[in-house]
Order: sequence, then C-alpha cells, then structure tokens
Amino acid sequence: MKIWLLDVYKETKALLNEQKYTYFSSLMRSFAGSGFEPLPLPNEFNLIMVDFMNAFDNQNAEREDKRRTVAKLTGKPQPKGVIYLNDATVDQFSYAAQALTPKIKEALEAGIPVVVVGGTYQEEITIDKPVIHSYTWLLNDYPSLKITNFSPNVGPVSIDCVHSDRAVKELHKQFEADLTWEVAFNWERDKPIKFFRRKIDQSPFEPLFENKKKQPVGFALQAFNSELILLPNIRDCLKRSEYIAYILNTFLPQFRPSWFPEKWSGSYEPELLKEKGRLLEIEKEKILEDFKQKEAKIEEQKKRLRSFVDLVTQADDRLVSAVKRSFEDIFSVQVTDLDEIRDTQGKHRLFDLVVLIDGKRIALEIKGGKRSLSKEMLDKVQRNVETYLNESNDRLDGVVLILNDQLAKAPQNREPFASHMIQDAEEREIAVLSTPVLMEIMAMRINNECSQQRFVAALTRPGLVEPPTDK
Repeated sequence: MKIWLLDVYKETKALLNEQKYTYFSSLMRSFAGSGFEPLPLPNEFNLIMVDFMNAFDNQNAEREDKRRTVAKLTGKPQPKGVIYLNDATVDQFSYAAQALTPKIKEALEAGIPVVVVGGTYQEEITIDKPVIHSYTWLLNDYPSLKITNFSPNVGPVSIDCVHSDRAVKELHKQFEADLTWEVAFNWERDKPIKFFRRKIDQSPFEPLFENKKKQPVGFALQAFNSELILLPNIRDCLKRSEYIAYILNTFLPQFRPSWFPEKWSGSYEPELLKEKGRLLEIEKEKILEDFKQKEAKIEEQKKRLRSFVDLVTQADDRLVSAVKRSFEDIFSVQVTDLDEIRDTQGKHRLFDLVVLIDGKRIALEIKGGKRSLSKEMLDKVQRNVETYLNESNDRLDGVVLILNDQLAKAPQNREPFASHMIQDAEEREIAVLSTPVLMEIMAMRINNECSQQRFVAALTRPGLVEPPTDK
C-alpha cells in the first residue's frame, strides 16, 4: 500500500504501520523563494491522504520542532518563526484550485481513493475577485457539493456519528473529545455526477457525521471511478497526527477493507485453496531441494575439473601427466606411458601415450607451447608412428595429436587451427585435439552427455576433434 500524504504533519510518519511506503509532500511549505513544491503523479499511489486545510498549522508545528532541535544541538535559544496566511507565500488557495483539483480528479478517475481531513476554513485576501478559500480545490470537482454552514468561533462544536458502520462509530468514540467540525455541507441531487457502483436513483453522497443542526460535516462521496471521504477535524496538531495515524492504520482498513487487500488477504481462505497452497509449498520445497542438489553437483564438477588446469596452462611432462590422468580418471581407460617404457629399454622416445578404449588402441602425441599446429609437428608424429609400427607387432586404430598451443593466451582467446593444417592432418590420418576441447569433453563425460562410443569415434576420425554428442 503506497500512500501519498499531502500537507500532513511530518511527525505522523513515526506513527504509521507502513512507514516504508509513504510519501510526504506539501502545497503550502515555502523554501526561500523556490516556489511551490511540484505534485507527484497520483497513479503512483494506492491512497491519497490530504490535510491541506490545516497546512499552516502543520507547518508552524514543524518549524517549532526544528527550532527546538536547533536549540538543543547548539545550546542556544532560537527565535520562534510562525507563519500566517499570505506570509512568505501568496495565492496559496488559488494555486491549490489550479494544481490540486485536477490531480484529485485524475486520481479518482484512475480508481484511487482520496481521504480528506475537513480542516480550518480560510479565505485569500482578494480585491474585486471571486472568493478563493481553502475548500475551493475540493468543490471544483463537485458542483453538487455546497458549503452551507461554518463552525462558530465560540460555543459547542461537537458532532454526532450518523453512520451504522462499526468502524465509523469506533472512530467517533476514540476521538470524540477532540473532534470538531469546520464547515457543513449539502448535496444537491439535481446536479449531474458520474456514479460509481450505485444505482441511478441512489445518492452518491453518504453522511458519516453531522453537527447538532443535522448538517453533514463528514461524508463518503462516490464519484468518477473511486471514492472521496471527508472526515471531521481535530484542531490540535499533535492530536490530529494521532487521528490521521489511526485513520490509516485502523479505521480505513476496517471501513474500506477492499482498499487494503494485502491486510485482509490472509484472514480467510477456502479449504480448497488452503490445500492447493499446502501442496504447492511441498512442491516448492522439493524443487528447491532438487535445485540445491544440482547446484552442489555442478560446484563439485567444477572443483574436480579445476584439478586438471594443467591441460590449458602447461607443456612438456606436466602436460603429459595431466592428459594421462584425465584419460584414467575421467574416461576410465587403460593408459600406457610409452616414453617410460622406451626410456627403460634405452630407446629414443616416440609418441607419449597409448590408450586402450573399447578394444581400440590409440596413440597420443602431446605438445604444448606458444606455437600452433604446424607441418613440422605432423611430420614428427607421422615418423614416430611409422617407427612404432615397424618395431612392434601392435596395431593402431587411431593417432591423436593433443595440442595445448598459444600458451600466452587464455583458452577462449586462442585462434583456431589453420584449415589447411587440419586438412593436412586428415590426409595423414591424424586427429588433432586441442586441450580446451578435451576439457569440454571431460565436462560432458562427467555429466553423462558423451558416451564412450562417441568419444572413441571422435578420436579415431582423422581431422579436427570436436565435442561429440549422442544426438
């Protein structure tokens, strides 16, 4: 519930239940000649609360609060600064009639309710002009609404509750000692007005409070697409602050609960919806638990693959060791370190590893460094394979050159292998596998997105090795 509080005493905010969603502004405060404050757009709010008729009293109270605060901070007494009508600003009520009237109409047409405290009646000092007063802005929108009487300066100003609603009666009971009326109204039914959710033969004007002469001094008026409620006044600023807080916190949620759906939405629920809500909550918990498990699984996989970072950062023996471990740990295949065997036999080295996957024997030559794929690399692999086949009775079902090239660059910034070099490798029946692609395949493997059969097919197909899929 977002509430626009217009010319309400600012200390009222501390008494509100929904402080976070309230916006204070004023028509009447002057700021060193900077002019009137601009008004916000009404459709930004769910409710508008207006204490404009008491604006001068509220501003004097705020100035007194500021004076006391400065005196307390400085330890020096401060002069009182009281403003009066037409002191420091002029034509306040004319401005309200020009600016506030259309804003209130716009709000009501947009379905936004407006609540007004019927405060002090005051007139601007004008010569040879129609009288402009503190209620002009309100009457402009309602040609059928007329002021018929004014509160006496002396004597009783008590009011009676004339509405049967419990919330109205309780409001009257809570503040009966302080409630007063400033003006009385009359509704002339013969004047046209747009009705809201009422039959044409019913009056949109509903008295809530009356003075001793049975004249309405508080009412609910349904017009345009919403409702305007005017309530009696309390002349003491601090007590009026409590009054306005009670109106917003308690009275309106009870008198017009449809304005506060978030307040009453939990007070009643059909059993069917309760059960559906309960089942949905169970489903939500299962989804969240499943999400947490998946998230933990992915984090564990990331941690596992980070232990193979040498595949994209190293060369020589550390790179060979990382490749050997990846085939053993991730792909669960038998790996033979050919270099170690030939070193033991006193023979010069050929390619690095031999792996046995699904009955396929595949030779792995592993290179790392700043250089990319070259003819010299392919020549060396081809010579080593020919030497191996001539010296042994083994057969090879595939030859793979695993390359961690362009070490000075991050894997995502490395240039692709030259197409003519890939074509050369394909003609020599050599598969070329970059270590970043090897890590992609490892990630697919631990997620069961790449079968062993597809992996073997990719390694035994000459040319560029790309991440295989089962699709």
